[in-house]
Amino acid sequence: MSGEQPQLVIHVGYPRAGSQYIQKRLLRPLSDTGLINFSMGSGFALRAKKDCVLDKTFWNSNGNPRVLSQEKFSCEMFGGTYAQHRLMVHELARQVPGAKILLVVRNQQEWCDSLYRYAVDKYEFRSPSAFFKRHQLIGETLRYDLTIESFGECFAEIKVLPFELLRNNQKEFNRQVFDYIGSDSFECETGAPGLGGIGYDWIPLFRLTNPFIRLVRVSRLLSDPHYLVSLRKQFLVKRNLWNRSRQKEKHQEEIYEATNQWLPLWKISNKRLTRLVDWSPEKLGYPVL
Repeated sequence: MSGEQPQLVIHVGYPRAGSQYIQKRLLRPLSDTGLINFSMGSGFALRAKKDCVLDKTFWNSNGNPRVLSQEKFSCEMFGGTYAQHRLMVHELARQVPGAKILLVVRNQQEWCDSLYRYAVDKYEFRSPSAFFKRHQLIGETLRYDLTIESFGECFAEIKVLPFELLRNNQKEFNRQVFDYIGSDSFECETGAPGLGGIGYDWIPLFRLTNPFIRLVRVSRLLSDPHYLVSLRKQFLVKRNLWNRSRQKEKHQEEIYEATNQWLPLWKISNKRLTRLVDWSPEKLGYPVL
């Protein structure tokens, strides 16, 4: 990749901190209108924990800014250490030393709650306490200050945004993202991030009462014997979601108890964040000493 390169911005996550909103509501529309070149995977290959090989073809065609979005660059999810993460960041910097980093962080306890809900939706049937006991490295993963320092060692420009800004002021969040990636002002229709809320909970009921969907399912059941197994799995997921909503208060207590062991680490991390970024974590509800 010799010669002058177009600007490259790498959105590195965090997972469960507005990544899908950025990818689908902001970056994808910009790419569809030809203002940027956007990739969620074709631009690079993560072959190993410290081997990040960028595809040279990603630089071809026009001279638009390039934007890669990959959550694995923000942390080693549920395995590995910060030493391994730092090696990966150094390898990434060797490939693209002039890249700009975009990082979105979220209140750690809310992040853990979102992570558990995501696991339940993906057929992982377990209580919050059992889930977090299985993933002991989550607490260390959310040392935001260490993640920022890892990128700070190798990249000259890093933009850190709080997820709470997206939740409370989407237009300002969009403006900061667009300005950072070097795109012209771009208006796109944006909704609330994620699929949470009352509407999402009622989707199974609408499907159940739709006669056309019932007819399709009956005909498929008669022709495909494996479809019954699929329906049973779907029923178990919906039942688990229903039971979880009924036991919401109990699960919230379990999440708090399971994550409370990491609270001292988070407080140290968030206290250092005040010196690393230009906003105060304590104003957004991040635990600070």
